[in-house]
Amino acid sequence: MARSPSSFFLFFAASRCRKHFVSIAFCVSILVPAVSFASGADTLSQAKLLIQKRKFKKATKLLVPYTAAHPKDIYTTWLAAQSAHWAGRYKLSIKLYNGIFASLPGNYALIMDYARTLMDYSELDKVTKILKPYQTGDPKYAEARILQSRIDYWQGDYKKAKADIP
Repeated sequence: MARSPSSFFLFFAASRCRKHFVSIAFCVSILVPAVSFASGADTLSQAKLLIQKRKFKKATKLLVPYTAAHPKDIYTTWLAAQSAHWAGRYKLSIKLYNGIFASLPGNYALIMDYARTLMDYSELDKVTKILKPYQTGDPKYAEARILQSRIDYWQGDYKKAKADIP
């Protein structure tokens, strides 16, 4: 079975570490970034991998400087905002979301994502303002109506909550 160049490099370096009685963990901590660089893995793929592993703080630490260096990369900023939210960094998440709105005005998916984020932080009045334009009978805005119904229910307005959902 053939090894990839990066796995061969890691195997070779790890064997050298054993030979010189250096901790394998220490060697790997030094070598993994080099292997990642050698195999062509970039910041975004590393961040996505960290997010899949639910290591949101580390992913956020990678994404925030990347978004600062690439301010026109809106979708990466969106990913950074989500990652910051999952990492529990409320102010950073909101700041990143607000920065995206100027570039993607009226993007329903972004608005719904932001609304769900605000709901997680109990910013119900802000969510209601954001959802107001989508409180129509149009079926494509069903999620907005469901979120508004939840808000009405949590605020004790059961009749309105029931009326929000046909």
